[in-house]
Amino acid sequence: EWRSSQNPREQSKRFHQGYRRGGKHMSQNYSKASYWDARYTKDKEAFEWYQSYRGLKHIVKPLVKSDAKVLIVGCGNSRLSSDIYDDASTDVTSIDISQVVIGDMKTKYRKKKGMQFIKMDAKNMDFKDGTFDVVVDKALTDCLLCGDDGEEDLANSLAEISRVLKPGGSYVCVSFGEPECREEYFQSKGFNWECQKPISIPKPTISSSNTDKVKEVHWCYVVKKNE
Repeated sequence: EWRSSQNPREQSKRFHQGYRRGGKHMSQNYSKASYWDARYTKDKEAFEWYQSYRGLKHIVKPLVKSDAKVLIVGCGNSRLSSDIYDDASTDVTSIDISQVVIGDMKTKYRKKKGMQFIKMDAKNMDFKDGTFDVVVDKALTDCLLCGDDGEEDLANSLAEISRVLKPGGSYVCVSFGEPECREEYFQSKGFNWECQKPISIPKPTISSSNTDKVKEVHWCYVVKKNE
């Protein structure tokens, strides 16, 4: 069972080497488009990393006004984009490095006007500065940290997210990483945002009888870009 280290640098080093959680190995391939193209060619059923919209609604919806422009980074084939479209805002753009999944999602949601799916790397986005009111990252941060250049890749992604956020906009990151292993990544002054207190979210498949509270939750990190 993977456990976080009290030393973030030590934990990060272990993370880059992959981790085991519940018997499953999180591979360095998770940062590569070729891995995801192969996976989504084979696996067409929608898959939710960590949490569905239902588990995040109490955090995400208050941030999303009806006319908000929302960006989902690393969207995969999750229903998150569609759920936000149905419940909060009809201006939802989703990006992923996998051309395969972007093609599938365009076809699946072609009737939903205002929902866009674009093949794009979160580390190098084509959007203009200050385009979005809300950016949502569900597991992308964790996947980037799996790569050989994980910390650099994450820093580039966060810089781009800060750039495309409007002043006063919010970035929401959902991660399995505990605060002592994640908060430092969001706290660079160069991002021009303020970090709120991390929010723990019960895992949807964990029994309440489990007494190990750390393992029972995912973590949600919310930051607000300065005006």
